Amino acid sequence: MAANPKPRLFVARGTRRLLRAMGFCTVTELTLQSGRRAMWWRFASDGTIHIVEIKSSLADFRADQKWPDYRLHCDRLYFAVPGDMPHAIMPEDAD
Repeated sequence: MAANPKPRLFVARGTRRLLRAMGFCTVTELTLQSGRRAMWWRFASDGTIHIVEIKSSLADFRADQKWPDYRLHCDRLYFAVPGDMPHAIMPEDAD
C-alpha cells in the first residue's frame, strides 16, 4: 500500500509559498553531481544556495539516507516537516 501523498503535498505547497513570500527563487528536483535529486532549491540574492528537504513524517525521515549528501552541494540545508513532527530529531547542523 502506497503512503498517503497528502502530508507531503501540504508540506511542499506550504514550503514553496513561504519561500516565494520571502523573495526566494525556487527550483524543484535538481539532479546533483552524485546523481541524487534534491527536492527544493532556493537561491538567495547573496548567491548562496539552500536546499530544503521535505520530510512528510518521522518514518520518511528515518528511511531516507540520501540527505547527508546534499550538504556537499549547498551553503545551507533545511528541512520542511509537518507541524506535528518532533523537531528534536532533526540534525543539529540543519536549519
